[in-house]
Amino acid sequence: MGTLEGSGNGADPDPVNRHSARLQCIVARAAPLDLLQMAPTNISDALALFLGLRIVSQTQAEGSQGYRKAWMASPINHVTADAAPFLLIHGDADQAVPLKQSEMMEEALHKVNVPAKLIRIPKGGHGPAFPGGQIPDDLNAEIVKWLDTHLQKHASSR
Repeated sequence: MGTLEGSGNGADPDPVNRHSARLQCIVARAAPLDLLQMAPTNISDALALFLGLRIVSQTQAEGSQGYRKAWMASPINHVTADAAPFLLIHGDADQAVPLKQSEMMEEALHKVNVPAKLIRIPKGGHGPAFPGGQIPDDLNAEIVKWLDTHLQKHASSR
């Protein structure tokens, strides 16, 4: 969602659809960001089902319908200079969604000058609490600081 345009349609009869749905900033915790580079796991199986793919936990042949669906659904392929700022939080022991996913996204965002920061959780596995991880004491403060910085910046530019 953080890399999608989300511009409103001024001609839409529904007033909600006339306004932009673009996200202002993102906090992503161990998110799969390039579906074509996901190793076979329960997470990749779930993503394949979500995309309606019959071939689960297998590499999609380039040019196939499955490949095109996975490519289109991968946020990393939609990074532009006007993407929302991303705070990425990822455990370095995550077996479901490799840390490399967040590293690639941080790099892609930096290439187009979008603010991005990756916080690595030492020994952290996959899940909202980063099981086994050494969670920094100031993690919640970092998240709040990120939101304050980027939401206030957006609000002041109106």
